[in-house]
Amino acid sequence: MSNSCNIYIISDLHLSISVDKPMDIFGEGWTDYMSRLKEEWSAVVKTEDIVIIPGDISWGMTLSEALADLQFLNELPGKKILMKGNHDYWWTSLLKLNNMKAEHGLDTLEFMQTSSLYIEECDTAVVGTRGWKYIGDEEFSDGDLKIYKRELIRFEMSIKDSQKHGASNIICIFHYPPFNAKTEASGFTELMKKYGIEKCFFGHLHGIKGGKFLCAEDITPYAVTDGIDCRLISADYVSFKPVKIL
Repeated sequence: MSNSCNIYIISDLHLSISVDKPMDIFGEGWTDYMSRLKEEWSAVVKTEDIVIIPGDISWGMTLSEALADLQFLNELPGKKILMKGNHDYWWTSLLKLNNMKAEHGLDTLEFMQTSSLYIEECDTAVVGTRGWKYIGDEEFSDGDLKIYKRELIRFEMSIKDSQKHGASNIICIFHYPPFNAKTEASGFTELMKKYGIEKCFFGHLHGIKGGKFLCAEDITPYAVTDGIDCRLISADYVSFKPVKIL
């Protein structure tokens, strides 16, 4: 492994260069967030570093609307690994994404879906999936159950795909938290336990009220029933500064 191998992570950037979706309506924590993100990112990430972004990247509804946001990311330092979030409606097939990448010279971006990504210089495999609502939620429907089961299949496919590399490090990412606000175990934590994954990172959750994050008593780390250390890395929670994880 290279001595200069650095991997960072940050989620839920909610970029909106081409669409009218100002994030400051969600609170003063989002004021001037793109400038803050650029400043914080550029202060810590070098050209040779890796940054993982687990979803909710752009508010664009189509590839053309998301293009300016992806170009903004492409110009920031480092190589980026992108995964789909629930608001990434622009995210189509990997073929279309990679065609757009080639057409517009988005050379620092890699799109991850279903499979894993191997970072050779770090001997590290990135596994994960978007995830979905918790199976015990009050509004959980039959349609949600179908998506939940599909996401479990995709997650296990990603883990199995990573095994071909024999990587010394595994980084596990989700967009949704892999449990509910009571930190109860789920099919995702069961799969992590099955394959010996002890830590994961997720986004999706936002908003600080009364000094606490709006999801649970203690946000970092979560103490999950299966003993998995799960950490929130939404952009507003980490003050728009990518978190170094390796």
